[in-house]
Amino acid sequence: MIQRPLSLLPHPASPLWPGVTLEAHVQRTGHGLSIRYSLAAPPHLLQLPAPALPGFADQLWQHTCLEAFVAPADNPTYREFNFSPSGQYAEYHFRDERARVDASPSPSAPRLQWSSTTKGIELLAEVALSGIPHTQDLLVGLTAVLEDREGQLSHWALHHPKDHPDFHDRRGWTLRLPPYHPSHSC
Repeated sequence: MIQRPLSLLPHPASPLWPGVTLEAHVQRTGHGLSIRYSLAAPPHLLQLPAPALPGFADQLWQHTCLEAFVAPADNPTYREFNFSPSGQYAEYHFRDERARVDASPSPSAPRLQWSSTTKGIELLAEVALSGIPHTQDLLVGLTAVLEDREGQLSHWALHHPKDHPDFHDRRGWTLRLPPYHPSHSC
């Protein structure tokens, strides 16, 4: 099944940056999700974190970072994934809105493939969703924090339900994915 790209939009309170676009494609897999982000921006605009040793790191959202919030549709629990262009990642588990269970590294780190393009950067992130049955519908919120060279942050999402950025608000998780069926894969 071919899916059209999903466009992330800056929050109305975020700085307006001409020429910046962010799109994503999401596919459910047998073990989790495959997410391809495409970020286009003028080369002089964004501040990207310096390369770092790949692995778990906390507070990646304080700089340029692509994110995904994933929840079973009928359950208050959810996961937050952060992917930094530095090569680092974070995965957080929540039992309810902003009620974090732990901040420890997941036993199955996401597979991240960053690449530069003529227009910006792309990321292919493959995340495992252990503990979430592939037979459940998922709610997904795709988000990003972008930092310019002046240190200003811009908050991007599929939908912004509040007058201030709040990626933990489920009303912003507008992508609903049906249960995984191998016959639906591309």
